[in-house]
Amino acid sequence: MPRHLPIKHLLMLAVFTAVSFGFSISAQADMVGVCAPDSPALCAATVSLSGNTFTITLTNTSPAANGGFLTAVAFNLAPGTTVNNFTTTNANFALFGPSPTGWTGNVAPDGTRTHLISATGNDYNGGGSPNGGTGTGSTVTFTLTLASLNGNTEATVFNSILIRMRGFQDGGSDKDALTVTTNPVPEPASMLLLGTGLVGVATAFRKRFARKDE
Repeated sequence: MPRHLPIKHLLMLAVFTAVSFGFSISAQADMVGVCAPDSPALCAATVSLSGNTFTITLTNTSPAANGGFLTAVAFNLAPGTTVNNFTTTNANFALFGPSPTGWTGNVAPDGTRTHLISATGNDYNGGGSPNGGTGTGSTVTFTLTLASLNGNTEATVFNSILIRMRGFQDGGSDKDALTVTTNPVPEPASMLLLGTGLVGVATAFRKRFARKDE
């Protein structure tokens, strides 16, 4: 007499696959957003994670008539995090972390941050010419490879980011946090549809094999 996996086992397998798939999507989903929608500083931002490597991509979307350069990015990494490697598409930027890099963490009036990527030295506010930063219409990408994730996620990094922009035509400057524009977590309805679909596939396979063995 043919033996088949009990339908309840197939259902459990389908549900487990759906849940696992959902967690893998949410864990690896990019965080996408913009600088706070005020004037004059505007930007677009993406934070993604692949393995132990974070990629931060920033585009200066401020109007060309306003001028302005993106000169610094401050953010938090969990205590005890080690950055093994840092790269940038703009060689003027350097990474500053906890002591002994000289970075104090000060991002007044927004408290402190553990790490700074800056084109104007280890000062978030910056000094000297801002022209080495990222100008209007241009994009800069930073990659940070960590020794281990240590609890850091796309969301924790993205939500801690502060952007510094200087050198506007009127001589002004700006500081901005980021606002999420794309939800990285799959919607419950989508996950329900995925689970239902997998259950249907499991049931169909069981019926198909049952007919073959009759």
